[in-house]
Amino acid sequence: MLSSYNGDPPETPWEIELGFYLENYGNNPAKNIRVFVSDIRGSEKSDGDLELTSIEFLELKRPIDLLPSKECIEVRLGTISSDKCSLALNLHSAPDENATDFIDADTRGKIRFSAKFYVICEEKNSSKSFVLEFRPDKNDWASSLLEDYTEAYLRVKTQSAS
Repeated sequence: MLSSYNGDPPETPWEIELGFYLENYGNNPAKNIRVFVSDIRGSEKSDGDLELTSIEFLELKRPIDLLPSKECIEVRLGTISSDKCSLALNLHSAPDENATDFIDADTRGKIRFSAKFYVICEEKNSSKSFVLEFRPDKNDWASSLLEDYTEAYLRVKTQSAS
């Protein structure tokens, strides 16, 4: 989890931003960094199994063109908010409406996630893949926001989005 914001209910929704910090451990600057995501999984329960979504291989917004050696940058996966109740991915290019509907449906009401990331840059031998789990349900502040995700609340939000 990168950050959370409690909003100003009911006008401004709360938000939880998911992401990670990426550090350049190399001796040279990393140029033209691209981050892709796949195998996104989610769970509606803190102790529930993570279920694979139908979200395919997507490119996240490009965080930066040049990352100096021993520096780090923030890479955002997406944002959960009380008004959408789903994970809005921070994508490089906007998906078509059908893809957005699938992402919303697959992530609606989920309180924890995991995803596989692929990081590449201009240097041919500089690529890395890894899996991260995002647990806003374990953070005191964010978990109190996620308590809004009751069955009745999600039903109302789902019906009003239709």
